[in-house]
Amino acid sequence: MGKFAKKLREYLDRNPIQYAEGDSLLDELYWCYIESNYNADPEIQEQFQKLYSSMPELSPSKFDEIFSLINALTANQEKTAFQTGIKIGFRLAAELFE
Repeated sequence: MGKFAKKLREYLDRNPIQYAEGDSLLDELYWCYIESNYNADPEIQEQFQKLYSSMPELSPSKFDEIFSLINALTANQEKTAFQTGIKIGFRLAAELFE
């Protein structure tokens, strides 16, 4: 396994990765995952409608502004959780194969 890893590192040193969506391999994995697993979950849509109806005093544009902030926060949390899962998986694999 060590010879393969060495050859792979040498190859990557000669041919650096050009990331399309982020600045790291973890960012790239996350964006590939999101693009291929987008799901407009009916439960999420229902929760969105509950959120919207719970703030009737807000104009649609003000609600959209607030919702954009909420969406950005949850997207960042989802990305962090995804990347942490990948890191844990790699650590587990390293421990299993040492």
